[in-house]
Amino acid sequence: MILAIAGGTGSGKTTVSHALKKNYSKRFNITIEVISMDNYYKNAKKKNFDNYDHPQAFDMDLLLKRIVFYKHNWM
Repeated sequence: MILAIAGGTGSGKTTVSHALKKNYSKRFNITIEVISMDNYYKNAKKKNFDNYDHPQAFDMDLLLKRIVFYKHNWM
């Protein structure tokens, strides 16, 4: 199963994700991986990069590759 949690900046997505991981991995004895979009910014190192919420700010190809990897190797 893949569960996506969406929300605005600072809305608690990471907190909820890690709480779910902690509780459900123990309760059901399963492996849960949290993949944060924060790790997939493609322009963050450029000087004029200032819109972290713009859809084009993310390397969606790399994110998809990571999701497919987990799906095929852990599910």
